[in-house]
Parts: sequence; C-alpha cells; structure tokens
Amino acid sequence: MSRRHWIAVVAMPLLMQGSTSLQAAGLSCEREDVAEFATRAAQRNSLDRAAVCELFGAATVRADVLRLIVPAPVSRPPDWNRYRGNFVNAKRIRQGLEFWDRNRDALDAAAKGSGVPAAVIVALLGVETAYGSNIGRHKAFDTLATLAFEYPPRASFFRDELESLLVLARDQNIPVADIRSSYAGALGMPQFMPGSWRKYAVDGDGDLHIDLWQNPADVVASVANFLARHGWQAGRPTALKASVEGTPDVGGGIKPDTPLVELRQQGVRALGELPDSEPGVLLRYGEGDGAEYWVGLQNFYVITRYNRSSFYAMSVVQLAEALEKAAQPALARQP
Repeated sequence: MSRRHWIAVVAMPLLMQGSTSLQAAGLSCEREDVAEFATRAAQRNSLDRAAVCELFGAATVRADVLRLIVPAPVSRPPDWNRYRGNFVNAKRIRQGLEFWDRNRDALDAAAKGSGVPAAVIVALLGVETAYGSNIGRHKAFDTLATLAFEYPPRASFFRDELESLLVLARDQNIPVADIRSSYAGALGMPQFMPGSWRKYAVDGDGDLHIDLWQNPADVVASVANFLARHGWQAGRPTALKASVEGTPDVGGGIKPDTPLVELRQQGVRALGELPDSEPGVLLRYGEGDGAEYWVGLQNFYVITRYNRSSFYAMSVVQLAEALEKAAQPALARQP
C-alpha cells in the first residue's frame, strides 16, 4: 500500500477519533505484531518480556501524534524569510548569548575536543528547542508505540527507536512512563531520538551519568560528538554566500557532490576562496529577484544529518553567524 493510500484508507479515520476510543484498537501483546516485538526486544536486550507487555497494556494510541507526523500537503514553496525568522531573531540571539555565557567552559571544552565551533553548538540547540525551553511533553513510550504500530510508512524505524527507548530507560535507571518526548519521540534539549542517544550521547562533566534533559555539559558534549562523528571538518566553513549569473541548476539536493569548478562554470560565484576541487551544492532560498543563493559544503551537509531540511541547516548556519558576531565584544573581554 502506498503512503498516500495508507493515509487515506487507514490513518485518516483513526485521526478523526480520540485517544480514548483508539484504545480499543489495542497495543497489547494480544496483537501478534506487538507480541513479536516484545519477544524480540526482550531476547536481544535481556529485558523482562512481561514488563514490556505490561507497558503496552497501559499505553494509549495517540491520535494527535498520528495527525502531527503526517506531512502537510505542499501547495507552494515554503516561505524562507518566515521560516528563518522563527529562529534567527533578536530573542533567540539574546537567549543564545545567555546560554553561551552560562556554559562557556563546557562549550570551550566541546569545541576543543571536537572541532565544532561553540556558536554552531549553541545555534543548533537554539533551533531545536530554544535552548531547552521546548523539549516536548508527550509520553515517549505511547508516542513511539503509536508510530511503531499504527504508522506503516515508517513502522520499522519507529520500532527500532521504541526498542532503543526501552534499553535507554533501563540503562539510565529511569521509569519508561516518566520519559517525555516530542511528537516524533525525540528526547531532551538536543532532541536526540533514543537510538541517537545511545550512539552519540556522552558524559560531558564526568559524573558517570548522561542527562540530556537538564545537564547542559552533557548536552553540549553530545551535540558536538554527533556532528564530529558525522564528519565535521574543523576550521572549515559550512556554507558560502553566492551570486549567480544566468540560471544555474538548483537541483534541490543537499549533498555537496559538485566540484566548485563546475559550479563556477555554471555561473556561480561563491564569496570565498576555496580550491576548484572542493565539492559543494548550490542552494536557493526564496523566489524571484529576492532569492538568495548559497553554496553548501561538507559541514553544511553534516548539519543536515541532524535534520534533513536545508532550511533547518541554513537557519543553524545563520543563527551561528549572528551569535558569533554578537558574542565578539564579550569574548574580547575574556582574560
């Protein structure tokens, strides 16, 4: 069944119901697919299968999560200026500088160890959760169970994440029912999915415990580790502002796979001095005469490993630039 057909035939009737009536659909181990998941997760991770089934029996299928996870229909190109304005604004910059000042030691240590600039780490947290002020209030188990068993287009992905949540809760000694997430199951200040938490989260302050909800040292170190592990190039730019002549091809991709010499032959002039062999990708934001062009480089692509949207990545880039600029006077006064 295609994604669109599934949404029309299965999801939309569910979305029109409330969570209480959806409980009849069931997430108990009486369902074959749920029972198979519980058995597999228990065997692979030395979990108590009965306890896993008990969690399912108490879970609620979340209609609001299903409604939020379905992509909105696209009728026209997104408004870049409006999107950017949600993140690159005076309030977000002021809050970012305050976060930077409060956590300067942790940010300096993370930047030194990973090569990821402090401004980029702060900006990513600013875009993700406004520095921890919006980390999500959904019950993580209910959310991921709903998506794992009632959202076929990505069921496999969310079942893996649900299994990772169970292991994470055990390893962190946290009751599963107490864990809150976004509507997609992302956790804490950096909004790591449970699988990413297990792969990339690190103990930033050496207290032998990783807390991505309330410990900025762990959060900062983990974000830096995520970006470094995905190929961040220390001391290299993320993206370069560009001018264009004629109508160069903007293919809509985000991977830098075209040598700059070829982009230059197409009429792209990036405002920076990089070798002809450097791979890049031409990016356009906005339409018509008001469009702005950028050339995304390897570090830009690394940011998109956090979120696959080029709008997201460019917001991080531009917020980082704004934070860096605003922070210069304060940094100059540091001993």
